[in-house]
Order: sequence, then C-alpha cells, then structure tokens
Amino acid sequence: MEASDGKSHDVRVAVIANGSLRALERGATPLVVTYREVADGTPLVLRVDARGAQQRVLTNPVFVRP
Repeated sequence: MEASDGKSHDVRVAVIANGSLRALERGATPLVVTYREVADGTPLVLRVDARGAQQRVLTNPVFVRP
C-alpha cells in the first residue's frame, strides 16, 4: 500500500476471512502485507480493510473455492 502523495502515513490493514478477523497489521506507507490461509476444502470469502487517519479502503469480497 502506498499513499498517493508519496509520503509516509500510519495505516492499519485488516484481513477478514468468512467474517472473522484473521490478521491485523499496522505500519507506515509504503506497507506490504502478506497473508496466507491454509485451505480446508470449504469456500473462503476474503476482504481487506485498510485505514489511515483520513482514508479507508474496503475491498469487494474475494471468493476462493478450492
């Protein structure tokens, strides 16, 4: 994640899987977060919620079917 102004900003990135918080990372932009999920054969719905002091980005759901 990078800021459009190229500056460093504090952000919080949450990974939500099937409605449950699975990972929470905090840092400053630019920020790279890697998330891995072990598949158990059931469908998975992922979303990312990224927030800064004045901005928020919430992704559309990503559907994963093993």
